[in-house]
Amino acid sequence: MSNNRILLLSLSGIGNYIMHTPFIREVKRQRPNWRLTLWCAPRGQAVFARSNPLIDEVIEFPMQSPFYKDLPLLLRLRQQKISSPFKGNKRDSQYRFDTAVMLSPGQLIKGAAYMFAAGIPQRIAHQYPFRGTSRSGFLLTDSIPEEPDIHDIEQNLNLLPLLGLHLPLVNEARVNSSSPPSLNKRSGQVGYKLDISPEIHQKAAQLLKNLKVMGDKPLIGLHPGSAPDTGYKRWPTDRFAAVARVLLEKYDTRILIFGGPDEKELKERLAAQILLLLKRGKGDAPVTVISSDLLTTAALTQKCSLFISNDSGLMHIAAASNTPTIGLFGPTSEIETGPRGLRSYTLRAPGTKPVYNTEANASLGNNCHESLLQLTTERVLMKAQKILQEE
Repeated sequence: MSNNRILLLSLSGIGNYIMHTPFIREVKRQRPNWRLTLWCAPRGQAVFARSNPLIDEVIEFPMQSPFYKDLPLLLRLRQQKISSPFKGNKRDSQYRFDTAVMLSPGQLIKGAAYMFAAGIPQRIAHQYPFRGTSRSGFLLTDSIPEEPDIHDIEQNLNLLPLLGLHLPLVNEARVNSSSPPSLNKRSGQVGYKLDISPEIHQKAAQLLKNLKVMGDKPLIGLHPGSAPDTGYKRWPTDRFAAVARVLLEKYDTRILIFGGPDEKELKERLAAQILLLLKRGKGDAPVTVISSDLLTTAALTQKCSLFISNDSGLMHIAAASNTPTIGLFGPTSEIETGPRGLRSYTLRAPGTKPVYNTEANASLGNNCHESLLQLTTERVLMKAQKILQEE
């Protein structure tokens, strides 16, 4: 079978897409002539995928529920015709795919059903729980079990041999960092990297100028939010504010508060809490709430001397932009989804363990999880100050 027309299913969030990029980079490194089409859900990742030169085409379409609502999509895939409402970055595809790969994490069983219904000959994914077994390859032609306690980057790189490709070698990454997935020189782990165009950097600089954020002080980014309906991953805003107050007073810095359009109230609440602690009014406060598109946001995080964030897509954006990043973890696993930039760090309260599982826990509620509540302001401050002093 000729594996030169590949459909990649990246149907989770922005952070997951960024963690999928080492897999994409490695496929293109070993098979530069393969055509890669990325199918993503409309959750923001298409913006980054379309700016990725390694991806030939992007399909942005949700996985509907119930299943029958997606039948028109599957029929178009099966009939080798993809047209509107798909949004391709180059041109609409007019062929059937040889192979489809469902990247983890995601709705693995539903992804397997979609690949099968679309008539794609080779269907690759990790095994998933089904009918009493924890490791089923039902509807897949090639599958492997997920390994426990490894990062999602390595989890997906483990699928490469099913495409007839070899796993990346650490020593190879050390020799030629421009070809394989980037290597975190501090940890020796495979990492990721976002490339931001000069035009986007200019746009970010102009936004800061419009906001009267001058370049005479170091910038510290905060992201108090997370994906919708994942309040259990959000460290309390009053603790973010307490950290911000100390850093402002000690380092004469400026705080940028990041978040999506749905986090407007959250961002403004944090800004107000910081101002209250500083006993300052809005007019002279060194605190700025950022509202921008995703690519400009990525460029803005790159201008920060430090970025402190919950486990979120913005955490991965900052880390992949080579910004010193601290990820705050409680119910989710830093081993599986921690930031993998060249200057990334994670914090967890001593004695706590992750409890969230993609298959078992649809949600842990919208209140901060107890394991994250145990992470103290002092612990975050200690790490932040150490990074600022070293950087």
